[in-house]
Amino acid sequence: MGKKLLYAGLLMVLILAAERSQAADEDPGKQLFLDTCQTCHRINGTGGDVGPDLSSVGARRDAEFIRQSILDPNAVVTEGYKPDIMPKNFKELFTEDQLNQLVTFLSHLKEPSKETTGASQDTKNPYTGNPQAIAEGQEIFLRLCAHCHGGNAEGGTCPDLTDDYWIFGGTDKVVYRTIVVGRKGTKMSGFWDSLKSDEVWKVIAYIRSKYKGGPEKIVW
Repeated sequence: MGKKLLYAGLLMVLILAAERSQAADEDPGKQLFLDTCQTCHRINGTGGDVGPDLSSVGARRDAEFIRQSILDPNAVVTEGYKPDIMPKNFKELFTEDQLNQLVTFLSHLKEPSKETTGASQDTKNPYTGNPQAIAEGQEIFLRLCAHCHGGNAEGGTCPDLTDDYWIFGGTDKVVYRTIVVGRKGTKMSGFWDSLKSDEVWKVIAYIRSKYKGGPEKIVW
């Protein structure tokens, strides 16, 4: 009898924990962030660093400021970041309800990140050398990048990505930024709205796997 009660108690704890986890996953504002913002912004060490760390944005800014920053990103630009990086069409992309959900989610982020905030200078790809990630990155590359950079990243109408020459720099952070926001004055457009953070890193892992330059020139 005692064991049955113990097992029943443990089962109830697991059920409640699963329900709380599911409730968190069903937060529509959080899902909007994961789908549209995480590629550029990080929370608690997860996401990109093209834009500011938002781990504790709710402690620093009120809901109205957050809303305005989404709708007019150049109104106030965080120190250390450049204007005209964040897209200006979220008013068209989001319904009013979606905007409210995203603002509510961000407003409740008040705990400082355990990670270094801001644009980290030593961002590293977590998937470098990972065979499965490289294979997944190749699939994305062939779908989105090969028509300009060649099927083996050897170059075509756009630069060769297998050598040791990078126009804008070849560190993980710089390449990530290039994929996410593109490069003005070139054919490279940004993929912030079609690739999630992990997918960007996997594409970079694939590109690194095709490297043909000298080992002394590796900067990642």
